[in-house]
Amino acid sequence: VNGSMFGFDIGNPFTKKKREAAELARVQAMQEQQRASREHLRSGNYDSQKRINEAIKQSDKHSYGSKPPSSSGSNRSRFQFEADEEDDQLENQIDNNLDMLSHGLSRLNNMARAAGDEVKRQNNALDRINDKTVGLDNRIASTTHSLKKI
Repeated sequence: VNGSMFGFDIGNPFTKKKREAAELARVQAMQEQQRASREHLRSGNYDSQKRINEAIKQSDKHSYGSKPPSSSGSNRSRFQFEADEEDDQLENQIDNNLDMLSHGLSRLNNMARAAGDEVKRQNNALDRINDKTVGLDNRIASTTHSLKKI
């Protein structure tokens, strides 16, 4: 602004190719870094989905694998007024329902634990992203400030 109207900037024609090559290398490096970042993100998403599916498989395997002991005949007789076949059927139905409830709750427990682990991993990833964006925001602010001075 305060310079002479006859003093204009002429670029050095002998270093033009070097400057262009350096700019091209910088752009290519930035593109490669972005590509690696996208690939890392895809890999993280794939791993996350794999962990969730594995947790579901494990909960299915554990919920149907072992059966808790049912009420024995001596325990049943203590709670029955008249031990007949109808009471035995009701007791069997109650035992089956309790077993199904136990399996369902253990599966829910396993899935909740897996979801909690996944949330922790995702929070760590979000913290890393936040750290990167804070640094980028600071650089943008300083660049904006220096451009305003021009």
